[in-house]
Amino acid sequence: MVEVRTDSDAELFRGATKGVTKLSVEPRADLHRPRLAPLRRVPLEASLPVTAAVLSDDFEPAVLPDADGSIFRRPSIRRDIARKLRRGVWRIEAQLDLHHMRRMEARAALCNFLHQAVRRGLRCVRVIHGKGWGSPSGQPILKAKVRIWLAQMEDVIAFSPARPQQGGEGAVIVLLRSPLASQRNAR
Repeated sequence: MVEVRTDSDAELFRGATKGVTKLSVEPRADLHRPRLAPLRRVPLEASLPVTAAVLSDDFEPAVLPDADGSIFRRPSIRRDIARKLRRGVWRIEAQLDLHHMRRMEARAALCNFLHQAVRRGLRCVRVIHGKGWGSPSGQPILKAKVRIWLAQMEDVIAFSPARPQQGGEGAVIVLLRSPLASQRNAR
């Protein structure tokens, strides 16, 4: 047979807490944390012309690790990170297509794209420069220029030619500095 209780919830609670003493001061969490000073932001329009204007077409990056000079990495970046980039381990989060752009237009578009990618916290992007078949000389002009420009940008920590399924020799995969590192450098 099932026993039916007639005690109210309040009576049950009092019975369960009998002999318990109340604390003199109620413990409270400190919700007033010191606020960090906001980061000073430069309007995008003000920063782009300066960034694009300071990129040199004649810049020669430091010796590149592989034989054909296609992988670039900052000295502070581990080799395994660059190898993973080359093998396609990093997920591509955005891309820019520079087909049919002239050199100056492509440089400004690249600066704008990478600036926006860093602001959005992206880590890995693809830049499609083409293979040069449509250029007057039949040579890939933007391919070399894009690599020179990327090597000069602080937020670019490594880049590598794309794998065949990612665009092959007509594209480059770019690894960007982490958002936390970019914020530290902006201070």
